[in-house]
Amino acid sequence: PDRALVDIDRVFLHVGSGESAAAPPKLNENPEPGVRCVSIRVDGSLDLDVFNRWVLTMLSDFEVLRAKGVLAAAGHDQKLAFQAVHAAFDGTP
Repeated sequence: PDRALVDIDRVFLHVGSGESAAAPPKLNENPEPGVRCVSIRVDGSLDLDVFNRWVLTMLSDFEVLRAKGVLAAAGHDQKLAFQAVHAAFDGTP
């Protein structure tokens, strides 16, 4: 928005859309300090164990300020919400 105090680099990824897409950007290639917003949409249901390992890897490898989302996880009838602040990660149905 016009009122932002810092520039925000936005990245949108859609996995499983059936359309060819460019390779996702490597998030650690930009040495400039700043804020990056990454939105990821995945079609279908997620394997929750694989997702948890991926999130924990992202939190340890990158300087993540905040993460949040709603998940359709395989084996769960309800959507799951997750949030992370720095390295603290939690999820609920």
